[in-house]
Amino acid sequence: MESLQPGNPIANNDDGFKSVEAARDGLAKAGIALVERAAGIGLAENVAALCRNDPLEAESAVRDMVFGMTRSVLADAFAALDGHGDAVEADSRTYRKTEVTPGRAMTMFGPVDFLRSRYRPSGHGASLVPAEAVLGLTACGLTPAAAGLSMYLTVGLTARGSADAWRRLCGKGPSTASLVRLSGEAGTCIEACSGALLGDLREQEEMPAEAVSLLVSLDGVMMRMNAETADGKATDAGWREASRGVVALVDAEGNMLESRVFGRLPEAGKTSLKSQLKAEALHWLDRSPDLKLAAVADGAKDNWAFLDSLCPDVTLMDFWQYAEFPTMPSSVPNRLIPFASLPGFSA
Repeated sequence: MESLQPGNPIANNDDGFKSVEAARDGLAKAGIALVERAAGIGLAENVAALCRNDPLEAESAVRDMVFGMTRSVLADAFAALDGHGDAVEADSRTYRKTEVTPGRAMTMFGPVDFLRSRYRPSGHGASLVPAEAVLGLTACGLTPAAAGLSMYLTVGLTARGSADAWRRLCGKGPSTASLVRLSGEAGTCIEACSGALLGDLREQEEMPAEAVSLLVSLDGVMMRMNAETADGKATDAGWREASRGVVALVDAEGNMLESRVFGRLPEAGKTSLKSQLKAEALHWLDRSPDLKLAAVADGAKDNWAFLDSLCPDVTLMDFWQYAEFPTMPSSVPNRLIPFASLPGFSA
């Protein structure tokens, strides 16, 4: 997603001041000077006094002080990114300054307010804010670092829980509504570039020499789901299908050597999941045509209609699942193989 990365190059964006190496060196020296200054004004003694009374309060006070100072430095730094004059060049177009307005960026240290210039192109088109383009803010105003932490938190927590974790970690953080929007923004990004991401991953993979079989499996379940609203509240979204599929390389002893798991939620009919599984299976079969293809699923006819399109060498289904479906399509196993017989598929 472009809004999660620094924007398109701006022709006169180079301020010509310091190199990256010089800036890093200067920042390190400034940090040493601050530590020495803190010792000189008795900062440690003040913190020790707070610790004797309430260690939790002491740590929170130090965090708030350090983060507050950092936000002040970031505000000046972000404002310095705005020195582009009356016009800038981007995307082969000229943008002219129209106004200076307050802006806000949510950083790892909390919200940072700063002034930024807005530029508009001649004729029609979206305006450009160079400082925000350089910072790579998301649509909801998070810096890449803050967005990364937010996504890490929302993997295991709800948006409301993630917002609370932000407050506990940093004192201040993005709102629940911003985290809900960020999840949607990231999801759109991943969907748009999933093919390229998988392609990059495949280029780094090596075919295990021990691999003799390729297993393809999928399943789905109907779940009663809640949808999270912008304020973090849950509303009933009804029954939706959640599905999961696996493509795995197996050796002659039945050991799984490599596996890739795909999941979709919610998605009716497993349409995207089937497309992903087929592409992954064909990728491995193209690399090693001698692999035997094993299809594994329960008794759902839709699953077997898809697996049959892959022309498997072996089809496997639990006996009791098979017994529940006496009128299975012809693609379902004409010979039942217990899952325990999976190794090698040499029968």
